[in-house]
Amino acid sequence: MAPGYTNKLAGFPIFGVTSVKGRDAQDEENEKGCLPLTAILVVGGGGAARTGIKNCISVYEIEENSQGLGEAKNIVQHETDSEVCTSIDVSPSGHLVACSMGDSCGVFAYRKFSSDEVKANIEKRLASEAKKKQKKTMDETIDNVGEFKMILQWTTDVPLDKNTPACQNVVKFGCRDNLMATGGDDCLVHVWEISESKDNNVSDEKQKGKKEQKWTVNRLYKLAGHSKEIRDLDFDPSGTFLASASKDQGCRIWDIKTGKLAQLLPADTASGLTYRRCKFSSSTELITLQIPNGGRGSSNIVVWKANKDGIGGVWS
Repeated sequence: MAPGYTNKLAGFPIFGVTSVKGRDAQDEENEKGCLPLTAILVVGGGGAARTGIKNCISVYEIEENSQGLGEAKNIVQHETDSEVCTSIDVSPSGHLVACSMGDSCGVFAYRKFSSDEVKANIEKRLASEAKKKQKKTMDETIDNVGEFKMILQWTTDVPLDKNTPACQNVVKFGCRDNLMATGGDDCLVHVWEISESKDNNVSDEKQKGKKEQKWTVNRLYKLAGHSKEIRDLDFDPSGTFLASASKDQGCRIWDIKTGKLAQLLPADTASGLTYRRCKFSSSTELITLQIPNGGRGSSNIVVWKANKDGIGGVWS
């Protein structure tokens, strides 16, 4: 079978990848300002060391080429300076992006450029290249169609001991833009609510009269129960449950309304398996991936179905 997509080199080590979630009709009025539905986002880079490899958030839009294959075009590249992002998720509206950055979480707002801004940026680049007598093709150059601006960054994880640095492994948005969850090596799951406020007290004379947007974060729950690192998280579509997969061979289902454990889903410990991924396919179905502790051997995909007594397991 022929491949459905062509390959694309990111130019840096990739640590996380996600796609833009589907949006319903009520979001059409905001469609112009958010990430395209066909976009794939990747994060990674060379880390804090001076390797010469940039740390980036890159957005690729999938378009069909002349051969009928899906081709990835790099439409946005945002450098994160010395901080490398290791996981990424996109908010339901497509306006916000959240990344794991060491022991912290960073939230970025996306702004799509107007056609005039894109044209002006291209002209500026071409003038700069002409001045330096550099010749580049469009395939080698990224003409950004939008930009990311960091609006929030806060510490989410603490070191387990003095010899082990803190590390956030995963961040996920819930069913709305202001609901998030993070998990890391400290074995804790945190549920957060972010909010935007507008302050009229702008000190800059040039900006006087304009409202300054400020973002704040509030922790709703600190969920304890896992004994080893958190590997994956996922909210169900209704925002009722949050699943957390851990290296401790357990996947926990948390009730978001109460912050309490709804059910513990054990792994097939007899086969030496532990949870690696969890994903709600609907509000009544959770799909999990169990892998061998040693990294070799067969893995299991398990489908858990909701029933009257809670969430029961169905192997497949």
